[in-house]
Amino acid sequence: MRSRYWNWIIYVGSRYIKSKRNNRGITPSFLSMAGISVGVMALVSVLSVMNGLQLGFIEDILEINSYHLRLSFTEEVERNSELKEAVESLKEVEALVPFKDTQTLIQGEYSDYHSVLVRGLEPSSAGRDRDFIDHLNLVEGGFSFDVDGEPGIVMGRALARRLGLSVGDRLDIVTMRGSDFSSLRPQHASFVLSGLFHSGYYQYDSSYCFVDLQNYRLLDSSTQKLVYGIKLHQAEQDRRAVESIQRLLRDRLRSEEDYELVSWRRYNRSFFSALRVEKLTMMILLGLIFAVVALNIRGALERTVMEKREEIGILRALGASSLAVRQIFLIEGLLIGIGGSVIGLLLGLVLSLNINTIFEFMEELSLRLSVIGAGSANQLYSSTKFYLDELPVRVLFSDVYLIVLFAVGASLLAALAASKRISEYNPTEILRYENE
Repeated sequence: MRSRYWNWIIYVGSRYIKSKRNNRGITPSFLSMAGISVGVMALVSVLSVMNGLQLGFIEDILEINSYHLRLSFTEEVERNSELKEAVESLKEVEALVPFKDTQTLIQGEYSDYHSVLVRGLEPSSAGRDRDFIDHLNLVEGGFSFDVDGEPGIVMGRALARRLGLSVGDRLDIVTMRGSDFSSLRPQHASFVLSGLFHSGYYQYDSSYCFVDLQNYRLLDSSTQKLVYGIKLHQAEQDRRAVESIQRLLRDRLRSEEDYELVSWRRYNRSFFSALRVEKLTMMILLGLIFAVVALNIRGALERTVMEKREEIGILRALGASSLAVRQIFLIEGLLIGIGGSVIGLLLGLVLSLNINTIFEFMEELSLRLSVIGAGSANQLYSSTKFYLDELPVRVLFSDVYLIVLFAVGASLLAALAASKRISEYNPTEILRYENE
């Protein structure tokens, strides 16, 4: 019995969607559905490109710079090699990479000084941490710190261009050495450029260098702590890994002050918070499209209710309750939301996954029009301006789910608001008024 009831509700609601108003060629329901489609398409395509940019930067930061976890010990504990082996043997840990960082100045043979960050790594770290090498993206030379017995250095391609260097060239790094602050004096350490990388993140490509941890003493004579970068099998499982490492260290160390453990969420908190705020703001601004469409749906359904007064009166006179008639218009709003969401989702996915092809086509079309004198050539997307070879795209299920849910919810709320007037209708008065 209940199935027959809902079949009747859905049937009448779908008929109202298809019905034309005053013999016009297109129904207002289809116009409302088109508005939902445009909103969903805009949100899916914009957020997909934004996710591609943001997640690309986040992965570069985690894999190249900050690691998933950072662990450091006091000088006394640092000599305990068994403790570090125990940490590396945990099931959550993929690799344990020791490193040191220093800020210094670098100079090519024919260039001025440039500020850089030099990181000392063990030569074996490239083999243990494959994700680091994959995201570093070596484009020339290799990740080697020995060039015919001389200390080698690996740097970003953008930095090498600024310095006028190529693989095999010699460069100088300025260091400040001395026993105390008053005795600090600048000294020069010579290195040979052994490799170039192009990560796609300009900050790293223009200011990061890597040297052998053994040669790091040529750059920094201070007693700086050695930091261990920990790579996990899954970056999202960092909280579980922190608990496992802390449990291990509490069992083997006398005090929690003997070590410091920092997660990537805490280390990059300000940057990641800014990205979240940026994404939330973009979603709110684009979500205003749904607010406008919801008002349009409400207005269209309210006009439908007014025009269907006689039919509503007949349905009420035949025994349909006020709730049943309201459910008809709720079903209409639901179908508008679902139909518009499906169409908009398909268009958004097609646009997102082919956006680079679309840009290439439009640039080619602009170039052809300029050749025949019908316009000027315009480059919509340039890798020299944006420092990207192509627009990255990431479609996240969570974002798509929220967009569709919001679109359908806005349609339902609009239908609910428009159907309130139905409960005020008296079928006797409606039919008597229509017959007059």
